[in-house]
Amino acid sequence: MVKHDIDYRYIRPGKFKVVSEWAIPVVAFFAAFSFYISRMAPSILWGDLTDFSTANYIFSPDAAVIYPLYSLISRVVLLIPGITPAFSTNLMSAFFGAVSVTLFYLLIKRLFQVPVMHWNYRNMPSYQKLLEDNPDYKQIDEIIDIERIAKPSLTELPSLGAAVLFAFTLPVWLASVRADVYSLQLALTMAGLYFVIEGIQAERNRIFFLGLWLYALSLTNHPMLALAFAPAFIFLILVNFGNLGNRLGSLAAIVLMLAAAACVYFYLPVHRAFTVMSASSGGQDGLTSTIPFLSGFTDGPNPELWPMYLERLKGIINTLGAYLEWPLVGMAVIGLAGVFQLSKRVFTFLFLGLLFNLLFAVWFDDFYGSGFNRITLMAPLMALTLITAVSGLMYIVRTQILAGKTSVYMALVLTIFIFAKVNDNWERGNLAVTEGPEIIGRAIIDQLPKNSLLVTADKNLIQPLWYYAYIEGDHHDLCIVSSEELNDINNRRMIKSRFPGLKYPENFLVDDSAYNNFFAADLCWRNSRDRRVYLQYGVYGLDYRNVVPQGLLFRYIGLDSNRTYPSPDYRNHTALIDEVVEKSSRDSHTMEVSGRWLYYTGLYYDNIGSKKEAWYLYSRALSIDMTDTEMRLRMAGSLASSGKYADALKHISEALAIEPKNPRVLELGRRITERMNKKGEVAAKE
Repeated sequence: MVKHDIDYRYIRPGKFKVVSEWAIPVVAFFAAFSFYISRMAPSILWGDLTDFSTANYIFSPDAAVIYPLYSLISRVVLLIPGITPAFSTNLMSAFFGAVSVTLFYLLIKRLFQVPVMHWNYRNMPSYQKLLEDNPDYKQIDEIIDIERIAKPSLTELPSLGAAVLFAFTLPVWLASVRADVYSLQLALTMAGLYFVIEGIQAERNRIFFLGLWLYALSLTNHPMLALAFAPAFIFLILVNFGNLGNRLGSLAAIVLMLAAAACVYFYLPVHRAFTVMSASSGGQDGLTSTIPFLSGFTDGPNPELWPMYLERLKGIINTLGAYLEWPLVGMAVIGLAGVFQLSKRVFTFLFLGLLFNLLFAVWFDDFYGSGFNRITLMAPLMALTLITAVSGLMYIVRTQILAGKTSVYMALVLTIFIFAKVNDNWERGNLAVTEGPEIIGRAIIDQLPKNSLLVTADKNLIQPLWYYAYIEGDHHDLCIVSSEELNDINNRRMIKSRFPGLKYPENFLVDDSAYNNFFAADLCWRNSRDRRVYLQYGVYGLDYRNVVPQGLLFRYIGLDSNRTYPSPDYRNHTALIDEVVEKSSRDSHTMEVSGRWLYYTGLYYDNIGSKKEAWYLYSRALSIDMTDTEMRLRMAGSLASSGKYADALKHISEALAIEPKNPRVLELGRRITERMNKKGEVAAKE
């Protein structure tokens, strides 16, 4: 290991220092844990966000089957008596979010506590006083007592401020208040970073190896995010290999740690063997399920897509600036110089971490959306940026400008950013008000008779319905599938494994995209003789002639040319959505699902010719989810078909304000304008 360039004398720490070493991290953990619990989702959320609450019971291609460590720990947490599976996984995220905040505090504090000498220390009063008491210092140039020359101020203060800012940034906040793999991944990443840097600076090989082992564990939790840190950790292993003592023994220890971490993957076949309700897509039985997942990324970036990568990079930088504030991003650039002076090895380690996490983000996904997964993917990159900004800038300021007063001023600056983040994220990060999935999920399950089949049009509904039917409920006779997920052959394998009693088309497991859109209609037809089949209206391949309204759902009746349509009655739908909106109005995902629910219902009445009822439901849907272009497009088409061209063009204008280059909106607007000119119903200037 390499010592710091300037040596210093040992000073016995005071009582406050001794107590603060353990008390502040403990207080930071419980404060963060309590805060995250107060903002935590009480039960499940929508769509993929429910995967990790159901993964211990129902395997699906997007669930935690490639995250064995998360699945193992969540099963252990589930042993806590008196809590539901959804609450236990949410609680687990809050716990590991608090662990991440605590480790972030310790890491920043460790980087702050490097003793430094003020560049103008010879003119400082403390140095002059030292010379008066020890005149030989100047003549013999003895080692200077740094703690008395430029005493590093209360490093706990800015460290705690940086940790609080870290806790309130949106990626960390959201990862800590809902069931997801990212909270555990962030905790393992922070633990690996802290113990590796602590081992280097304290010259303690055991701590260094502990950090490497924790990093190896992160490979069994979220392999892709962990691989983004691989170059940084490999660099540290290489540069410190000569200082690890027995080289052969050290190499064997590193290999052993990786092998021990990889053993976590063997939990999955054990879990599958003892889980009665598991449904598998075929090969999700351990490490072999992860290899195909990773193989999709082995081809590397496509040179033809460089313009798209540049756009993604722009989006990532803008997102980083939004989550951290632009001044902090600028401070990170300056902070790199400070970290370089602090430690060249730490600088290279952090730089490689920043670089490859940025490349991973550019390669893996675009960041123009506001989905939870896209936000929380930014957490490691954001953590490294904040570490670099605060620790590097702190070092520069301490050595060049303010010396002992640096901590106070840095803490004040961080306080400003903390208030900004709390103000920005207070509502968005509050998932404690999200009751929509539970209300809708329970209402639908309660309506379904035994031994029936339900096909949903909105894939966001499938996981909440599974949860309340199979996990919290005992409705194992129900078969619930999503028409959207039938388009993927892996999902079809999972469905056939989960519901062996259903009748399937012969080509159900054939990867033929030409037939994908017809599987839902075929599944309904084949099973309608043996069981009652229900739909959420909007399933592709079925229209108003195949269903009749029944409560909150639509009953499948096949093709009956002699049927009569019942009097329009959508009160059950509007009453349900009114309850959902009242209790979850601040949750954007609930608003999206609620708006789409009314939209699909309105679509049915539009198709049977009940235009007035359809327009009312469309309007209600748009008042709930005001950013959906598809709804506005449908509303405009329905109005235009009834000759209400001016009203239709208002919705076209609103849709273009959301998506100015949407070709479908532009085409419909053109056709409506042509029809208006033919009819001569309005002046040309309108």
